[in-house]
Amino acid sequence: MTEEIIKILLDHVIEIAFAIMGMFVTAYVVPWLKEKKLYDTVKIAVQAAEKWAQSHDIDKREWVEEQLTARGITVTPLISGMIESAVTELDAAFSKGKKTANTK
Repeated sequence: MTEEIIKILLDHVIEIAFAIMGMFVTAYVVPWLKEKKLYDTVKIAVQAAEKWAQSHDIDKREWVEEQLTARGITVTPLISGMIESAVTELDAAFSKGKKTANTK
């Protein structure tokens, strides 16, 4: 009898633990992954704008926003911040590459 109660309780505890883990994944992991994918998309658009600007006379910021909008991404203050961050990241990588090339 005691073993049956322990088994039933253990089953319920395991079910509750899985439910809590599912809520955690839904609340934190899924939004984080979506934001990460969105930032990667913004970075690619910024890099493409840089490359495109080498052979075309464009406003890079405007071009990036047009490309994102064409893909169904609304340019919000959050997206604008991501664009700025991606530009800063690209500038830093470019500067680092120039320094490395100059030291050789």
